[in-house]
Amino acid sequence: MTRLKQQPIEKELFEGCESTTHVWQLPLQVDSEQSKYLASLLSADEKQRAQRFHFEKHRYRFIAAHGQLRLILSDYLNCSAQALKFIENEFGKPYLEHKPLFFNLSHSHELALLAVNARLDLGVDIEWKGREIDYLQIGQRFFSENEYKELASLPEHLQREGFFNCWTRKEAYIKAVGEGMRIPLGQFEVSLKPDDPVRLLSTAHNPQALKVWKLVAIDVASEYVAALAIHKQGGAYHLCNITEIFAKNDLQGGKS
Repeated sequence: MTRLKQQPIEKELFEGCESTTHVWQLPLQVDSEQSKYLASLLSADEKQRAQRFHFEKHRYRFIAAHGQLRLILSDYLNCSAQALKFIENEFGKPYLEHKPLFFNLSHSHELALLAVNARLDLGVDIEWKGREIDYLQIGQRFFSENEYKELASLPEHLQREGFFNCWTRKEAYIKAVGEGMRIPLGQFEVSLKPDDPVRLLSTAHNPQALKVWKLVAIDVASEYVAALAIHKQGGAYHLCNITEIFAKNDLQGGKS
């Protein structure tokens, strides 16, 4: 199984972004000082979006995710975080305006992932496994017939992992392609069994996509499942931590 390995962040990783994909782990529980600073980096539109959340915890998680996104991308591009401008394609996928850097963000519960590559478009998804849901019912509704049968054939104690393997890989692929739900989830298939290789198995909506995209499982905290979809010519992968960027901005944490 292809997996991303934890590696300390060094200057070489920033310089090597053309040949590697960096996947950043972003904590969504930050202290009050960090939250205030991250909020100051957001655009007026992002601040309005944050205020629309009914629950405070969701508002602060949005601020943490999007503030850290700006902080990290500005470090790659050597510009101020506030100066970054984003545009969307016709299906709502965000890109940096006039900047040669591809990225994708996903967040669930208390953790977010930000995938970054200087040459290749990509998609990432993370899901928290702590939710109590009916895996078979959701799988029957959204997965392909083959995927649902494979999920249902798993021992009950493996169905949770199988479900989230399938869901994150599908979401990562959808996000990488950048066409939103225009591609029905049942029109392409991914591997889902816990011990099987991570693969994109079929793409009925576009047979050529099998030659273009690959899937990678991301090793994150045990209560999460995550996946990355990227062009097959993508090189090495590094799992990154934001601690050094926080430290450089005097945001080490520990204050409330």
